[in-house]
Amino acid sequence: MPNARLAAARIASVDALRGFALLGILVVNIAFLASGYRMAGMAEPAFQSPVDWVVRFTVTLLVENKFYLLFSFLFGYSFTLQVDSAARQGRPFGPMFLRRLAGLLLIGLAHAVLLFPGDILTTYAAVGLALLIFRKLRPKAAVVLAVMLTAMLALGFVLLALLATFGLDMGGTVADSAAEATKADTALAASAVQIISEHLRKLSLIIVFRVLFQGPAVLAACLIGLAVGKLGALRDLSAHTGTLRKLQWAGFTVGLAGAFVYTTSAWHGTMHKFWGEAVDLVTAPLLAAAYAATFLRLLPYMPRIAR
Repeated sequence: MPNARLAAARIASVDALRGFALLGILVVNIAFLASGYRMAGMAEPAFQSPVDWVVRFTVTLLVENKFYLLFSFLFGYSFTLQVDSAARQGRPFGPMFLRRLAGLLLIGLAHAVLLFPGDILTTYAAVGLALLIFRKLRPKAAVVLAVMLTAMLALGFVLLALLATFGLDMGGTVADSAAEATKADTALAASAVQIISEHLRKLSLIIVFRVLFQGPAVLAACLIGLAVGKLGALRDLSAHTGTLRKLQWAGFTVGLAGAFVYTTSAWHGTMHKFWGEAVDLVTAPLLAAAYAATFLRLLPYMPRIAR
């Protein structure tokens, strides 16, 4: 009976944390869904008051690039729960999980075409296949692979920054031109057919970004979740209070400092933006972990929010 209660509490805390992650994702994506400029990495020209800039700065500093990492971590953690559940029930896990990934892919494609070309569900479907391949990795190996992926991505942005320093501006790899942004924004206010056409046009550009940049970052976070799930570290949070405190210290110091560098780098041209992206790739996971640690430590005192 105590084990059953413990399992229920663990699932409740994970589900509550997932809801918290989705709230952060929503805060960021509102602007991307509403404006072709934001999707192109630019400020919406219709909103230029000091309050607008404060809101943008705050969301970029505290929320952007943090909560999708937290959600990806939970995707990897939940993967281990599904594996364990299938084993307890004596069912083959692979076919069941592949069916779920196929459903996720179809929903993601529909979402990308009809609603938002920046959809990430298709990325999760692809990353899910990778998790299936890596499911027998030991926790330490999963963490090492995640660190390597993150380091490679950061080095990629460092290379882009160095190229920009020597006059080879590769800004088009991560953002559109002002003309493209205007075209996209105009299409969003047009008919349903024009909106879908614009989404389809955007997808060819976004796929490159997904494959080269966000996909590996999502996989790295999922691998950390895989490792934590295999260690069972979220089963009894009271046993890991010290670790949660350390994550808070690291995230709210190093992670927040990196977020500040990332937020201000966009004001100083392409080269600085790439340096900011490199710093953010390394430090955003720390801030995301600090948010998760804080939320989990407060959760026992917030039963209504947990529900």
